Amino acid sequence: MMERVTIRLPTQQVAMLEKLVEAGEFPTVSEAVRYSVRELIGKHANRVIRDSEQISFEMYRGKLTHLKRDLRELITNLGLGGYLDAINNQRGVKARRI
Repeated sequence: MMERVTIRLPTQQVAMLEKLVEAGEFPTVSEAVRYSVRELIGKHANRVIRDSEQISFEMYRGKLTHLKRDLRELITNLGLGGYLDAINNQRGVKARRI
């Protein structure tokens, strides 16, 4: 399915698109624009996806840091710090800060 996207282009760019159609490079101006969009996406899509995944990772890592801080505060406020250490020692887990 195709969607319609309305754009404004400088007169010179529209004229060049029309010349490309007249020269037989593309059947229509729309096809020339679609080709250009495909090329642009192909050139930049991997970087954009990688960057957006990195941003998502950083966002979740930040939330995890806050969650760990809140959990540490809750354990301390409930007086369960020693209990957590005892559970970790019983499992043979080296005590570590969370």
